[in-house]
Amino acid sequence: MSADHGLEDILPLAPLQEGLLFHADLSDTGGAPGATLGLDVYTMRLVFRLDGDLDTTALRRATDTVLDRHPHLRAAFLQEGLDRPVQAIPRAAEVPWREIDLRGAAPDRQRAEEQRILDEERGHRFDLTRPPLLRLTLLRHGDQDHTLILTAHHILLDGWSVPLLGKELFTAYAQHTKAPAAPALPAVRPYRDFLAWLAAQDRPAATSAWREALAPLTAPTLLAPAAAGAVVPEPPVQLDLRLSAPTGAALGAFAAARRLTTATVHQAAWGIALARLTGRAYVAFGTTVSGRPADLDGAESMIGLFINTLPVVVHAPPRAPLADIATTLQAGRTKLLGHEHLGLPDLQQLAGIGELFDTLLVVENFGVDTRGLADAQAAGGLTVRSVRGEDATHYPVTVVVHPGPETRIALRYRPDLLTADRARALGAAYVRVLEILATAPTAPAGTVELLTAQDRRRVLDDGEALAPGAEEPTGSIPGRFARAVALDPDATAVTDGDRALSYRELDALSDRMAHLLSAHGAGPGTFVALSLEPSAEQVGAILGVLKTGAAYLPLPADAPADRIRPQLASARTVTGLTTTPRQRDGLPATDGAADRPGAGWLTLDDLPAAA
Repeated sequence: MSADHGLEDILPLAPLQEGLLFHADLSDTGGAPGATLGLDVYTMRLVFRLDGDLDTTALRRATDTVLDRHPHLRAAFLQEGLDRPVQAIPRAAEVPWREIDLRGAAPDRQRAEEQRILDEERGHRFDLTRPPLLRLTLLRHGDQDHTLILTAHHILLDGWSVPLLGKELFTAYAQHTKAPAAPALPAVRPYRDFLAWLAAQDRPAATSAWREALAPLTAPTLLAPAAAGAVVPEPPVQLDLRLSAPTGAALGAFAAARRLTTATVHQAAWGIALARLTGRAYVAFGTTVSGRPADLDGAESMIGLFINTLPVVVHAPPRAPLADIATTLQAGRTKLLGHEHLGLPDLQQLAGIGELFDTLLVVENFGVDTRGLADAQAAGGLTVRSVRGEDATHYPVTVVVHPGPETRIALRYRPDLLTADRARALGAAYVRVLEILATAPTAPAGTVELLTAQDRRRVLDDGEALAPGAEEPTGSIPGRFARAVALDPDATAVTDGDRALSYRELDALSDRMAHLLSAHGAGPGTFVALSLEPSAEQVGAILGVLKTGAAYLPLPADAPADRIRPQLASARTVTGLTTTPRQRDGLPATDGAADRPGAGWLTLDDLPAAA
């Protein structure tokens, strides 16, 4: 921070500011455009296309006016040598300004130069210790044709604040041009009032509520465990997902009938998709909340960083109806409404399992005062032809939902962590769950087919279960399973109701199965009969048989004895495995002999104890 500016104030941080400090790199980049330490995804950008006579002196003075009215926009963020990071407010700070005249260039050259400057702006990181953390670049395309690029670090303000900042900037501009119709600037409620509100909240109560909410999680929900944090080598790629108008209308009707919010519907759908994709009954992902307290008057019109990133825990066991999952989710989120001020680092410490999630779902719920913004610009003699906002996150996957008559969904993914095919599959799975939620909300979660009909036909009819370019798996099933165990032993291998077994646990179970069956004659060249309900034990038994070198004869658990006796005799099974002694006593002998019911059969009770 420049030494010639004295300090006006030192303030604590809001929860999200602490989180951004954790992810940000505070080292100095040298302050010159083009100096990089990798992409800083917390750099926000607002690009205005302006028509009209533009007074650059008035615009720079307007920027100074905005920073005078909102001291926290001048903040530096310091943590070196401190027990806790703080924001230091200098008495003054000059906003960096660049003006580039492109009027003499041909249109194609102007477009190329504009893109070069936009790329340069994206790569120019802020040093959080050297305020102000915003800057302006003006491109002159013609005498009345301009592009204004406002770049700021996310640690200063959130998406809700961006249109408020734009309206205030152009209102101040109109005043500095002495426009006769210039509107008055609104009264400012200091950002420190929000920080005081935060400090007054009941932290022990919030901690207790969140500890209960996070208790069911036993492992993080990670789609890209190799994620490297906030140092992102390249911008995210965006996929635009399509939700048909009938589906959107049906989702709205479903939400109204169940008294669910739009956010709950989309959160439930994403949670169900994650549960199906990861094989877990409990999953977590992140969401952002506005963080603007209803009991803080004027919070909706304040400029600053209020939003907070919080975990959403969804319980989506395979047998639970989709509608019940959504209803349960909303009830749980309602209990946390008064406790959304805790920061994510605190919540991760409460859960005690490390990083909780690596996907983010955001349902936009703030309105933009486009009329007020247009009036402010018109008063200064300008017309905004268009305005485009740009930001990102460090998460491997971020889903942004824009509700409305035509729901727009953007899935942004980090190409250094996910392939395009996998990102498209994630998006398709999410849309598929939304479609089933809209048309068959009472369907069990486990019945939701994440493959489209076309993909399912490709897999079943054409045998193309592999992605294009993937190699055909080689080796035996036990060998391939062993490689999967070695690759990620703690990943979920199989789910059974609310129970989930990791690859390590399934490997141990199948080893016990193989030991038992080998002791009763199973081996290469033999058959083992399996009469088990679909379950984790059934999967373990199949692997156990294959580990012995034998083949298995699957039999319906509820099939009459007379129907399966000829199959047993034909296969000449050496032994069989069923669930309980009672079921065993109703089965014919494994060699097909009619006078020895239950002979040769083993039950799960015969399994050796786990080591």
